[in-house]
Amino acid sequence: MKNLIIAFFLFSIVSLNTSCKKESINQSTIEPVAKSNVILTSNGYLKFPTQQSIIEFGQKLMNPNKKQDALAELTRMGFKNRGLNASVTGRDPNSIYSLIFDENGMLEVDNIIMKITDDDKFIYTLKEELASPDAYAKLLQEIYDGFKMNKINVERKLEEDFSLIDFTSENPFGKLEELYSGAGKRHMFGSQQHTYNVVDPAFYNLYGTCTQCTNTYSYTTTYIFWIGFNSTPEYTGQNCVTVPTCK
Repeated sequence: MKNLIIAFFLFSIVSLNTSCKKESINQSTIEPVAKSNVILTSNGYLKFPTQQSIIEFGQKLMNPNKKQDALAELTRMGFKNRGLNASVTGRDPNSIYSLIFDENGMLEVDNIIMKITDDDKFIYTLKEELASPDAYAKLLQEIYDGFKMNKINVERKLEEDFSLIDFTSENPFGKLEELYSGAGKRHMFGSQQHTYNVVDPAFYNLYGTCTQCTNTYSYTTTYIFWIGFNSTPEYTGQNCVTVPTCK
């Protein structure tokens, strides 16, 4: 009987120990949920698997309430951004272009590897499937290869409905653009203020004078990877004038 009790006691200890080990193993294999869908490549630049993923991360970087958390996340990953490159002077270290491109000016979205020029005016694009060692070396040095790359404007025509994913799908290489210097610009990253007017129908005021009022509204378009997002319009004022007739 005594031997039976001892055997039962030892069995209980082994069972309990096995149970604890199993729980410990299960806990260690649970992967943490990523805060953002972004990868740090072996070459040191960020890779966003889709256009939507860079838009979501760009919204964090351009939101004053979320920017520091997004930067802290990149720092924990070991990312060294372009603003840390001391060899280029006169650059705003807090610019979105300084924060999301790596210290060599590199970034990847979908399967498109990009190199931005030091003056932020052009981007060289190279699709992953065309990125031979020679082509990649040329990209780093900003040597245009028309059989492998595109060289396009960072700031584009405002009315252009631009998507880099669609553009490179239709034009994987061979596009060499001249510098765009028009007034209205669609930014890769940035914002632009807009105003518009709404004219009310003419009416007789309390003094019997025919009057017409123009209401002014303003809104901001925030560009993230060239995709524009409009804020809710805000009323900014009204201007009323006398008109000849009320129809």
